[in-house]
Amino acid sequence: MARKTRDGTVATWGAIPLPVSELLHPAAVVAMITLGVNDHLLKGSGLLPGWLTGKLSDLSGMIFFPLLLTALTDTALFAASLVLAAFGRDAGLDFRLRKWKLAVACALTGAVFAAIKVSHAAAGACVDALGALGFPSHAWCDPTDLTALALLPVSFLIGASRIERQIP
Repeated sequence: MARKTRDGTVATWGAIPLPVSELLHPAAVVAMITLGVNDHLLKGSGLLPGWLTGKLSDLSGMIFFPLLLTALTDTALFAASLVLAAFGRDAGLDFRLRKWKLAVACALTGAVFAAIKVSHAAAGACVDALGALGFPSHAWCDPTDLTALALLPVSFLIGASRIERQIP
């Protein structure tokens, strides 16, 4: 399926990478698997101390969640583009990964994480919101966990490496 863009070029849907390519980077896959195994199998099992499983979640989350945010955002934009194209419309939606999108996703992830780690009210609000969405969770305030924020640049670099492979 082809469509004409605002600048007059023709984009072919089949030639555009999936809007989730950042999640397919090997480091992102490792972070995703680590987060899933840790949160669903290791936490509370007694195989590892609680402080270690907590740190594993924090570290892998700082890599995974910004990339998940960009993938979800770009997938929604991609779907909206398909719907609009079906009606002969071009809204000029940009569903490709961009550095500014990565920066915003990293900033949002860091801000929410920091708020949860230093504020009982923020932690409670997050747990309540996730529970309302069908994702029961627990959150602990622990300012020492803020060291995990140092991995946000890794997430940015993973995403940036996928930008280089996109069709302009």
